[in-house]
Order: sequence, then structure tokens, then C-alpha cells
Amino acid sequence: MLQQQLEKRIPISSNWNHKKYNTIVFIAILLLIWEIGALQSSPNRFPSLLEVGTGLYMIALGATEYAFYPAISTTIFRIVLVVTLSLCIGVPLGIAMGRSSITADFFSVQVLLSMSIPAFVWAFLGVLWFGTTEYLVTTMVGIIVLVPYVVFNIWQGTKEVDTNLIEMSTVFELSTRSTWKNIFIPHLLPYILSSTRMIVAVGWKIMLVAEIFGARNGLGFVINEYFLSHQNDMILAWSIPLMALIFVFERLLRRLETNLFDWKNDTDNYVAA
Repeated sequence: MLQQQLEKRIPISSNWNHKKYNTIVFIAILLLIWEIGALQSSPNRFPSLLEVGTGLYMIALGATEYAFYPAISTTIFRIVLVVTLSLCIGVPLGIAMGRSSITADFFSVQVLLSMSIPAFVWAFLGVLWFGTTEYLVTTMVGIIVLVPYVVFNIWQGTKEVDTNLIEMSTVFELSTRSTWKNIFIPHLLPYILSSTRMIVAVGWKIMLVAEIFGARNGLGFVINEYFLSHQNDMILAWSIPLMALIFVFERLLRRLETNLFDWKNDTDNYVAA
């Protein structure tokens, strides 16, 4: 009886609390393991949390040999550029593959093959073909790697359009514009948003790889310079701000996706892993 009264007075959100505490415990264990590993290694190989924090502090003060804000702004611009171009190329191609079996047969092999080739291979090829450039190599690598993910997701989403609705639009002689406005676009919007969230989460890692091999500036270039000088604490310190920014942006996109398309819970089943 007393327990029932307490449950009525104190709202219980066990699922949320479990996720929250599990995340906190996981992070705490991870940091503990990290610190233990740092104690067993030299700072150049395995920096401690204090050394990484000191690096972050130096970046905030502008006391490093590389300017932080120009480097990260260049990388973010490249990520935005590549994500935008990938969506502009991948969405129409995915729709075409979903609507036409001939188009799907022609491009499906190329899409799957592109998804199987690592990003650093394209980065090496880009440097061999064009040398180190401002935007060409990074953009090429990003588009080649990210477009197949968008294409695959939109392709699967287009195939899932309710055929009964399409038949109804034909029976009632709806125009092509009305059919797309009322059937295809509302159905594909969740897939487009989930594709955006996915390629943003993948794209920043691809961009760092491309900048390491094929750019003269940006965050990847700076990380590579610190790698050559064996300053692993600065590698982590320079990576953490971008990781945090992408994580927050991805969470915001996920929340937006949930709020707008909560009725379509099965959207993520078609996102490529």
C-alpha cells in the first residue's frame, strides 16, 4: 500500500533513468580504463586525461602553434559542402533507382562497390591524381564515400511507397506534381532526414582522413602534423571539440526526426549501418 502511494507521488521514468545511468557508468569506466592505460605508458604514446585537458586549455587560450578557429571552420565548411552535395546527388539517384528497375540494375553494383572501398583508398588515389589541394581531393573523397549511403537509403525508401496510394492517384487522375507533393515527398522526408543524420555522423571522420592525406589546412592536416611530431595529447585535444560539435548536431537531428516523424518508427530500419 505504501509503495503504491509512493509510486503515485513520485513519477518513475525507469527507461530514461536506466539509459542515463548506464551512459554515466560506461563513460566513468572508459575514463578509468584510459587513465590506467596512461599510467602504464609514456605520455607520447598514451596521454593522461590531465595532459589532454591541458591541451584543450592551450587551444582555448590560442597558445598552440596552429590557429584553432581557422582550422576547424575550414573542416566544418568542407563537411557541410560534402553533405550538401551528397544529398543533392544521392536523393535523385536513389529515387530513380526506386522507381525504375533498369536504373536500379545499372547503379546497384556501383553503389555497393563504392560502399565497400575504404575512404583512405580514395584519399590516396585523389592525392596521386591531383596532389594536395584546397577542396578538390576532400570533396571528391567525401562525395564518393557518402553518396552511396544516401542512394541506398533513399532507394529503399522509394521502394516502400504504398502502391495503393499510387494506384489511387492514377484512378483519380492526379497530376504528377500533386502525386509527388502528397505521396512521395511526405513518405521520403523521414528517409532524407535520417540520411542527413547518418552522413553527418560518418562524414566528419571521412573528412579528417581526406584532410590528412590530401589537404594543406584544416583539422585533419593539423592532426597529421601532431602525429608526425608524436604529440598524441594534442591529437586528442584537437579532435574532441569537433567530436562534441558533431555529437550535439547529430542529437539535435535525431530529436527533430523523432518529433516530426514519430509516426514512422521503422525509418531507421533502412539506414545503412
